Amino acid sequence: MKRFKSLTMSIAAIAIFALAGCDSTTSNEMSDSLVSNTSEVTSETTDNTIKAKVAEAAYAENYTITTVINEGDSTRQYDTYFAKNYYFSEYMNLGYAEATEGIFRVNLYHNKFVSSTLKTNDEGETLKGLWNNELFYSFAGLDLDQFQEESASLHLTDKTSKIQLLKTIGVSITMYASIETFDFSIDEDDNLVFTFNTPDATYTSTLSDVKSTSYTKLTSYLEKNSYYVLNENEQIMTDSFAGFNYIRLAYDPDDIATVAAREYFNPNYYFTMYTDEYLAKDETAFNIGVVALDYGSYEGCYYFGFDENGDAVFYSTTPISTSTDITEVYNYPTYLQMFRNFQFFSYDEVSESYSTDNEILLADFVSNFQLDQQYAGYNFTALNYSYKLTGEGDDLKITFTINFNLEGNQVYQEFEFVDFGKANLAKADEAFGFNV
Repeated sequence: MKRFKSLTMSIAAIAIFALAGCDSTTSNEMSDSLVSNTSEVTSETTDNTIKAKVAEAAYAENYTITTVINEGDSTRQYDTYFAKNYYFSEYMNLGYAEATEGIFRVNLYHNKFVSSTLKTNDEGETLKGLWNNELFYSFAGLDLDQFQEESASLHLTDKTSKIQLLKTIGVSITMYASIETFDFSIDEDDNLVFTFNTPDATYTSTLSDVKSTSYTKLTSYLEKNSYYVLNENEQIMTDSFAGFNYIRLAYDPDDIATVAAREYFNPNYYFTMYTDEYLAKDETAFNIGVVALDYGSYEGCYYFGFDENGDAVFYSTTPISTSTDITEVYNYPTYLQMFRNFQFFSYDEVSESYSTDNEILLADFVSNFQLDQQYAGYNFTALNYSYKLTGEGDDLKITFTINFNLEGNQVYQEFEFVDFGKANLAKADEAFGFNV
């Protein structure tokens, strides 16, 4: 198997990274959708009308929606379960559950349920109250005034309600523009049904088991399992990268055992510092960094370096980005989704590393480390990636390894991080007024 070690980026690549890095996070099954579903219905009803049944479901916060998709000769069916202490979508293979300590996400991964750590808000506070934190769409919040009191059928015209119902059953809102009809009715079993048609398919969703829903597979899992708790190594990983302060070792492509540069990831600046030996052999290489400033006439990210006396100097007074957060501009590895999803990694005793083949986490890793740009134009397929901790304390080294197919050959590439909390350049801190 061929081996690559990461060499640092050129100035052109730095510019591309700076302009594109902050938008490189992916939206997917790992991410949690925030939605408006907190409106309350304050009374129950058993009237056999569309309005009454929608109100009953919204009030009960307990029901099942079964969706059947008929597309040509193909038929698919999936259920979405809404209960007091859990929600799960078979369509998306994810949901949420609530323990005494808070809320956690549940994914169906390799045909097994996998729990996340407890969810927190932007202030780091643990979320509690499954139905109070806008984690999923439901019937709650639908405008009941659009449903006539005595109606047993209805042609829905309100755009907001249509979009909410699409999201309630897990369908992308991009489908909205192609919807031809959207109708409510009550079937022979007195169940509420809503149906919409597109040029290619018919979606029929049936509301059932109001106040008595049960997803046996999930409830059986939750009887024995709860939220995920980080182990010692995962906590070390999290703490080490949390400060946005670490160094990545870049190796000589002609001698992958020799360090060619050290890349400083600092909360205030990013800097590539080549070794004297590598500078002597590669005349195109030079030391350069980008600093984020927000004072006086400086607002944004600027190229900088050091003169012959070692003093920090600007290489340009024109910002390459107006953002003042260098960690977001360069999409620091701290933003990897793995730090919120260690439950998808498994330990291998032979390599003493933790690995995953989760497609979403793989895509996130490829994007963060810009492998999609590095191998643009090649037949590139990521297979899995892993992390390994060696040493401890000041000697801690964390190595990421990604395995991939490149033009039919299986190869791997490594990224090594060291000196956590010590990626400071004294002259830069002094020149720009940063507290060390």
